[in-house]
Amino acid sequence: MNWLNYVMRAISAIPAVITFVETLHSHETGATKKQLALGYLGLSTGVASIVAPGDATQIQAIAGHVGDLIDSAVSIANAVGQFQHTPDVVPVGEPINAPPPAVSANAAAEPISGPGLHNVVPA
Repeated sequence: MNWLNYVMRAISAIPAVITFVETLHSHETGATKKQLALGYLGLSTGVASIVAPGDATQIQAIAGHVGDLIDSAVSIANAVGQFQHTPDVVPVGEPINAPPPAVSANAAAEPISGPGLHNVVPA
């Protein structure tokens, strides 16, 4: 396959793909969004190696460079305020970095209590 032509088309699509990924997957981490963008561009190494196993080495090299371009484009978009970053919502009254409540090994057999529950025992 003529990878140079494909890469040039993929590069021109990077801004649109970044906006698409940010819109649909804004709750994901940056690394996850980058992998999604590479996947949408057809450069996910797992998929590409299945589709064109003989070109797997070239695909990995291209994906690395396009990944760098994605990082740069996201950095520019963030610098100009294209994406609105909102902090994670924390329920009222809960500390921000609270560990999850402990669950005992016998949780299924323990009675459930709380406001309005009046010691309901699971069946």
